Amino acid sequence: NSGLSAASVDGTSVLNSDGTITVTAGTPNLTGVLVDGQGNAVGSTRSAWFGVCAHNKLTWSHVGCSGADGDGNFGLSLPADGTYTVSADPPWNSTTYSRKDYTVVTDSSAAITSCQDANSTACTTSNGVYQLALGSPNLIGSVTGYDGSTDGHLDVMQGQDPDSDGTIDWYNWVSGGHIGGAGTFALTVDDGTYKLKANPGWSMSGVSAAEASVTISGSSVTCNSGCTVTDGSVAMAWGTPNLAGTVTAGSSNASEGHIEIKLGVDEDSDGSIDYYRWQ
Repeated sequence: NSGLSAASVDGTSVLNSDGTITVTAGTPNLTGVLVDGQGNAVGSTRSAWFGVCAHNKLTWSHVGCSGADGDGNFGLSLPADGTYTVSADPPWNSTTYSRKDYTVVTDSSAAITSCQDANSTACTTSNGVYQLALGSPNLIGSVTGYDGSTDGHLDVMQGQDPDSDGTIDWYNWVSGGHIGGAGTFALTVDDGTYKLKANPGWSMSGVSAAEASVTISGSSVTCNSGCTVTDGSVAMAWGTPNLAGTVTAGSSNASEGHIEIKLGVDEDSDGSIDYYRWQ
């Protein structure tokens, strides 16, 4: 680090005269243990990361994350005077657990004044330590049709009919999760009818997005279109693209790129495209 001229944290220099950096770890004001639905601690392993992440609910800004150790222990520093979404996160490819969100409030001294789940139930504590439970997924399934390791994303959306004419006017995003490994996913959502959209990752050439409609009621999952359900597990299939090609860089294939598709809109019906809408 001999060439390092400055280094600071929150305006305070952490650069030593010998070129090394010393950073003092903060003291977390949210400490706890990740647990399952029965209150048993759930910890990280070398192959499976469990953790807790926080976002500011008012500014939609990321605050930080803390991995859980092998015994499920975590610690986060939440700034004063804030309202935060704190999520208990399982590994991306987990079909046993799902993400569960909590709302945590701090006062002017950064003390935690409230911790509740989405049902306004107070977080469980033991000797001042919070026990944040992971979710138990009620929407599990898989997307098939890709040869290789899957790295995709599932969007869960709910139709909106504000004029009550029986026709869906748009879809609101409700939740989302990773589609990994063998194409599996697991999420927790409220009862209702949802549109599912499975999006392949950038490296998954040869397949396209797939859509389905499901209705969830308690522990029951019903497929309305685009899927099947067996023993509560939703099965979807990746789509087959009708537009495929190769992007080149000079005489060689590009190692990485991005294609955008936009649909021309003739808003005033005069035969001329007024603008293009991203698809």
